[in-house]
Amino acid sequence: MIIKKFLLLILLIPFSLFSFNIIIDDITINSSEVNFLTVEKILDTYSSYLNDDEKITIGSIGSFDYIEWHNKLIAFSNEIVVLNNDAKKNISIEDVLDFFDIKYFKDEKENYFLATMIINDLQDFGTYFQIDYLGKNSIFTLIENGNFYLISSKYVYFDKLYSPNEIILSKKISNTNDIVVNELHKKIIIQLIQTYKITNIKFFSFEEKVSEYDSNTFIVVFKNSNSNLIFIRNYSPDFNGNDWQRFSISNDIAKKISSTYNFKIYYIPFIQLPLDAPGIVIFTSFENWEKIKNFLEGEIK
Repeated sequence: MIIKKFLLLILLIPFSLFSFNIIIDDITINSSEVNFLTVEKILDTYSSYLNDDEKITIGSIGSFDYIEWHNKLIAFSNEIVVLNNDAKKNISIEDVLDFFDIKYFKDEKENYFLATMIINDLQDFGTYFQIDYLGKNSIFTLIENGNFYLISSKYVYFDKLYSPNEIILSKKISNTNDIVVNELHKKIIIQLIQTYKITNIKFFSFEEKVSEYDSNTFIVVFKNSNSNLIFIRNYSPDFNGNDWQRFSISNDIAKKISSTYNFKIYYIPFIQLPLDAPGIVIFTSFENWEKIKNFLEGEIK
């Protein structure tokens, strides 16, 4: 009986030493060997989960079965594994993950948790963030004590791997009472809904960069021209109408100028103005511009 138990223990030792789990969200791939079929299943499952445009390619060259993904090739033969041009007799699952630049967290039980969201780009446009990513949305937002927080809900990679409930980004904000998250194809737009209380006005020439303003500022950009035109950024369907207040303030002031000085108004999606502040662009002569500046200063006050 003792000998039988000993033999059983010997048989189980290799499995316990080399068995590992690849965990992708709610998907678990268990294996006790790093071979062609195991690696193919992991890469195929992960590329599909990420919704990656570049899918894996498999094939055979002589006695080698190979897998290619993102311009990297791993090939298996009876006693050798080739990673691009590097031949090895034995490789670990970590060698494979590192070779394909797959980000993971490993625990003490040989569980490898792969990133469920890979953020390729995160841009801050003032009152909204645009995130380009692969995988599934694994973040949530929080406003607390005048700060905006972007937090991981699962394993997220953005320059480094974030574990669940880690802060990815924080930003000091003002006049923000709500957050709206719009999920598009491989893109997330997070909008900070602000309450505008216009108390001052800033003037810029068309050649200047608009800077140093807040949510209480109305921005006017001037270009010397023989035309008498006002340009306003219209509201975006990506924001589900949440940028209406910015548009409405800009539109109201533009209409006052238009009715007073007989200017024509154009609504366009792209304009030389920040996305997070109300404002207008005016084309007119220097003579008219001085009159309009005085008019606007009186309106804002």
